[in-house]
Amino acid sequence: MTSSSFGKQYSQEAALGFIDVHTHITSEAYTSLLNEHGSHIYNLRPDSEGRTVVMRGNIRFMTFTEPMFDPEMRFAPMDEVGVDMQLLSYTCPNTYWAGPDIVEHLTRTMNDHLASVCNQWPDRYRGLASVPLKNVELAISEMERAVDDLGGTWSG
Repeated sequence: MTSSSFGKQYSQEAALGFIDVHTHITSEAYTSLLNEHGSHIYNLRPDSEGRTVVMRGNIRFMTFTEPMFDPEMRFAPMDEVGVDMQLLSYTCPNTYWAGPDIVEHLTRTMNDHLASVCNQWPDRYRGLASVPLKNVELAISEMERAVDDLGGTWSG
């Protein structure tokens, strides 16, 4: 049985279909904020394939791939393997690097973008809101905003 037939066979039998519960997105707004305010820890540079690489010192920390920026690029691969929906969250380094002067703006930017993607394709995506775990009051406030104002079924 191929991976695509595996997903499709069981997807038709399942009430909810197949849900990929661990996949990441990012945005140009996020990478811009990371580059501008996170350079004391991370720096961004292109690799030989033109992708943006997050470096921590001289160590390659992670690579942003095109489908992280473009939700529509995910549809064909999802369909090919029988994944009906993805549960999206922002990729690392998330908000952990951000100081108190930028963390609220950063978190709101991330969650606004995530909500926009999920609202545009509600049959394909759900989101896990990001919260600044180093600031409990702000984390609670942002979780409430994600649920009440952004209209999502969120956790994270």
